[in-house]
Amino acid sequence: MITPTNIPRLIISTNLAAVLAIGGLGLFTAPAQTQAAPPPLHYIATVLGSLGGSESSSNGINASGKVVGWSYHPSDSSRDAVRWDGEVPILLDERGTGFSYAYGINASNQVVGYSHLTSDGSNRAVRWDGNALSLLGTLGGDSYAYGINHLGQAAGSSQLVANGIFQAVRWDGNTPTALGTLGGSESAAFGINASGQMAGYSDLPGNGVRAAVRWDGTTPTILGELGGGYSYASSINDSGQVVGYSFVSETRAYHAVRWDGNTPTDIGTLGGRYSYAAGINTSGQVVGESYLIHDTINAAFLYTEGTMYDLNSLLLNGTGISLKSASAINDAGQIAATGLYNGEMRVFLLNPDFAPEPTSAILLLTGATLLGLRRRRVQ
Repeated sequence: MITPTNIPRLIISTNLAAVLAIGGLGLFTAPAQTQAAPPPLHYIATVLGSLGGSESSSNGINASGKVVGWSYHPSDSSRDAVRWDGEVPILLDERGTGFSYAYGINASNQVVGYSHLTSDGSNRAVRWDGNALSLLGTLGGDSYAYGINHLGQAAGSSQLVANGIFQAVRWDGNTPTALGTLGGSESAAFGINASGQMAGYSDLPGNGVRAAVRWDGTTPTILGELGGGYSYASSINDSGQVVGYSFVSETRAYHAVRWDGNTPTDIGTLGGRYSYAAGINTSGQVVGESYLIHDTINAAFLYTEGTMYDLNSLLLNGTGISLKSASAINDAGQIAATGLYNGEMRVFLLNPDFAPEPTSAILLLTGATLLGLRRRRVQ
């Protein structure tokens, strides 16, 4: 698991919430992203239901806009895996009375995540087909599944009982295959695309540094970083583009990154020193979270056409809503996000609104009217 030392956790969980703690202590201040260009679109936010508690979080979305994550269940004070069909939360079987988390969902509505088993106290990678739970195989100890493609192949990590170390895993059906490392001890895979390529991280030999990795089959390839010697990949699209974050120079500031091939592109921040990319669609649109100027507040972002936008600024119905993170985006442009709604941590489905802006509509109407008057004069 990735846990950089002395780095504070972001407020709202993202696609890798249970295993990721990121932040920074550096003195470097990134220049604020300018938003001179008009936003390409706006969004309408739908607040998704909860299991009755005041906390929920999103982790994934599929092609039809179904969202997965977890919701606090007040009946047993646990966090339970949930699939949202529309606004309705569907509690997924957890095979225990502890807790469970859902992370990835494919077009067939298969869901992967993990569940705490009361039978032996372990955490086990699981797949849900509908509401039916199947335990995925392990390399000997605890295991976690984070992504699933249309073939039902899943990506995650499993603990080796012999030494307690976690290694990246691909599941074909319920059978795990170890993916190997870049020479260090630990690795984990978090995203998997239609071709079976995976993205995650691996320890490098000897120095304790972790590097963003793409696996083609079981072969790991190290991805470039931004000069800080530490990087991490969270998601991969069907074109093989990868997103995540990288430390910047020798500071402990980190920026969201998109990799095209092995080359990293720093996609910036919303004004603070820290940003993290959690999801990418086949169009190359990226979502995640970033701190704003002074690093006191974080917000969900959309990166598109070379510009990073605060998703809060793109909402057409933002009253009472403060989006803190965005975990995933599908090819229709729908976004799964987490934030505050009237003070409670809730999950949101953001649907793009392709209607012209009011000013554009007025100009079009005015132009049409003037053209009509001109034609009548000519006649």
